[in-house]
Amino acid sequence: NGTTFLKEAVSGTTLVDEGSSSYVSRLKKTDKNLKFDLFVCQLSTNDATQNKPLGEVAGKDAQNYDTSTVCGAIEYIIGYVRDTWNCPVVFYTSAYYENENYAAMVVALKQIQAEYGVGVIDMYTDEAFNDITEEQRSLYMADAIHPTKAGYLEWWTPKMEEYLYGFVRK
Repeated sequence: NGTTFLKEAVSGTTLVDEGSSSYVSRLKKTDKNLKFDLFVCQLSTNDATQNKPLGEVAGKDAQNYDTSTVCGAIEYIIGYVRDTWNCPVVFYTSAYYENENYAAMVVALKQIQAEYGVGVIDMYTDEAFNDITEEQRSLYMADAIHPTKAGYLEWWTPKMEEYLYGFVRK
């Protein structure tokens, strides 16, 4: 797509700020002098599988965000990115998998989207996107959460590109 990007992914990390490898901690270490046109962040499945507290949406008028919760960490990330790099923010979800915690995180992300006007690529609740055969699912997913190379190439990336092309042209 002719992009230059910085990928900052570490296996097993969480949005919830509980150490040096969390999304929030790593974000703070990113060079503030870099120039970004867009910031894309995954709604972490690790927070769901590790039973991290969801928290509540504080709202854009809040003075501080509770980064020990999923909602607070997301809100902090949005504010930090906007203040530091002045660029739009998009979150993306995983494809559907059975997990009550993640389902609640997706609902909260939609509330945050309404409050902050961020983009959300919602692959979790998109029934048409998730309506694939078991054969396709075994090709596209290494397990319930992690896509294979084919899953990224043929399933997730086209969905993400379609959303992002529309989002950046707004």
